[in-house]
Amino acid sequence: MGIGRAYLHIKNFWLAERPQWALWLPVCLGSGIAVYFWLPFEPPALSGTLLSLTGALIYIGTRDDRVRILTAAVSIFAMGFAAAQWRTNLAEAPVISKDTPPIRLKGTIERINLSDNGGRIVFFDLNIAYFSDEKVPAKIRLSLKGKVERLHDLLPGDSVALTAVLRPPPPPTMPGAFDFQRRAYFLRIGAYGFILGDIRKISPKIPQPRAMSQGFKRGIETLRLRITKRVHEQAPEDAGAVAAALLTGHRSYISAEVLQVMRDAGIAHLLAISGLHIGLVAGIIFSGFRIFCAAISFFALRLNTKKTAAFLAIPAAFAYAVLAGFTVPTERAFLMTGLMLAGVLIDRRALSLRNVCWAATVILLFRPESLTGPGFQMSFAAVTALIAAYSAFSRYRRQSTSDNTSAAGPVMRTVSLAWRYLFGVIITTVVASMATAPFAIFHFQHAAAFGLLANAIAVPLAALWVMPAGIITLWTMPFGLEALPLWIMTMGIDMILSSAAMLAALPGAAVDIPAPPMWSLCFITLSGLWLSLWTLRWRLYALPVLLIGLSGPFFSSSPDLLIDGDAR
Repeated sequence: MGIGRAYLHIKNFWLAERPQWALWLPVCLGSGIAVYFWLPFEPPALSGTLLSLTGALIYIGTRDDRVRILTAAVSIFAMGFAAAQWRTNLAEAPVISKDTPPIRLKGTIERINLSDNGGRIVFFDLNIAYFSDEKVPAKIRLSLKGKVERLHDLLPGDSVALTAVLRPPPPPTMPGAFDFQRRAYFLRIGAYGFILGDIRKISPKIPQPRAMSQGFKRGIETLRLRITKRVHEQAPEDAGAVAAALLTGHRSYISAEVLQVMRDAGIAHLLAISGLHIGLVAGIIFSGFRIFCAAISFFALRLNTKKTAAFLAIPAAFAYAVLAGFTVPTERAFLMTGLMLAGVLIDRRALSLRNVCWAATVILLFRPESLTGPGFQMSFAAVTALIAAYSAFSRYRRQSTSDNTSAAGPVMRTVSLAWRYLFGVIITTVVASMATAPFAIFHFQHAAAFGLLANAIAVPLAALWVMPAGIITLWTMPFGLEALPLWIMTMGIDMILSSAAMLAALPGAAVDIPAPPMWSLCFITLSGLWLSLWTLRWRLYALPVLLIGLSGPFFSSSPDLLIDGDAR
């Protein structure tokens, strides 16, 4: 095939894929963000903004379609670069440069994470006399070890005085490991440390009017903390700790042994409040309201129950997302679920890759630093692969023979539905595991051999048992009637943990793999996007690139010796 003929071949595919062009918007944004964080130096101020505006002006001023496509891509790329640069500048806050001796300080509690052997507290609005020659950090995070009962009397928003030892945010433990300093920077945490002695509540010297947003955040954190405490008091065992994590996102009560078992079994994703949880909450509210209305003819004949249920499910999903901490996977899940339910309200297609595009674009523009974290990468990799796979499966089914299940008897219909559900869980687990495995190996160097079997047990239990009981637990908690639904919820969690422990104990259940080089992850990501976002045969051109990326682990090895910054 000559160059001219190859060009025409690609051009025809490109023009035929016009409806898919918009899906590459977050890819261009993310590329600009990735380049910014990859640079070893800080680029000139407003460089990304100026490049983006220049590209937009050229796009408006030209009529050549090829130039317009190129300038649009460059402009969106530069927009991502600019978003990362702006976010970095806005997050800048003082950071201490060396360890301190025991010092006295005053501050306001922003967030508390309790555990059986202590807790972690984030403070803001700090008053530290020790830093007379340099700026006081905007926030600090302090740990308190031991079973300290006085922590249970503290709530977000309390002003306290205490003695603590502070140290700078720690660097990565090894090249390519998790970057604590980057995370602390964007959280505006300028110091870590631990508390010595008592914590004393004080009253602010000059009461300041509280901003509505700050008051809302403290109210939510207080509610999350109280629910976590209440669940832990009534169910102090491992299942209760997992229940608290599913209801509020607080994982501090979960023991290290349980976390390791869930990782080795491949079900640790159940603890990340994401599409499964938000979708289940919205789905339970949506289907529950429709069933209720269908049982009462007065409502069934006078209401559009489908749209009314969708209208009620949106605030329910938002409330749960906020209660669970609104992390990156939770944000993605809520944005997609909200858009899907909005599609029901306006009679549009509910679920598509455009939902993913919308969610990714919003998160990348407002929290560009999330691109570098495993939460964003694994969450969007899984949902993109799932929607693309099920879309292809739907096209195949439409071309195949029609389904004759409706002609069968009630027993056969029940068996068919049960088989479809189990088959769907298996397919979902396989696709999601394949999509997230490269990112899990790159960030954690860990893989679960029996994840398919563990998820085939855990996901149906979570969907049909644990989460419905959890929703009823939250509903009944204001009335003090949560004991029974919480007990039912923990029974289901016990079954999940028992099966996970059994599978994790099998030989070869957990596999440690050296982290592949960065180029390997880039090749896998780009080829995966090419396969998922296009619909015609030319998407198969990505397969050779994917195979090259998958060979990355063969070019890496574990180090023989690690020496940290203190020469240890």
